[in-house]
Amino acid sequence: MKYFSTILVATLVICVHAGGIDKEKAKEMATFILNYCKTQEGGTDADVVAMMELKYPESAAGLCMIACIHEKMGFFTDGVFDRDIFIVITQQIVDDDQAYMKAAEEIATKCGSVTGSRCEQAVAFDKCIEAELKDRDLFPKMI
Repeated sequence: MKYFSTILVATLVICVHAGGIDKEKAKEMATFILNYCKTQEGGTDADVVAMMELKYPESAAGLCMIACIHEKMGFFTDGVFDRDIFIVITQQIVDDDQAYMKAAEEIATKCGSVTGSRCEQAVAFDKCIEAELKDRDLFPKMI
């Protein structure tokens, strides 16, 4: 589940670096996405708390919030992974470090091909990313 937090962190990083938006404004934007997805998917406050504690929500609606966030970040559209968006966001997170970018390309290939229903795919994507980062000992750098 810790990769999920990367989505929110990526939003903060991109906003701060790309547009000179201060950290507080970036945090507001990330919170907006989370709350939008809560409303869109019928999630609960408990689902939000679980995500903020880096845990998977227990409800189906909460898991679908993850799919919504992926879609809002541009990772998936109609169940199709957008490798380019994933790479751009990763570049922002790792400051274009070439060693990490090589790993990101490999991870995108492996994890971008996960399938399932919209919500199952989102969770599978997060779990795949987390496992790949841990396998490559990159987990702390990317989170």
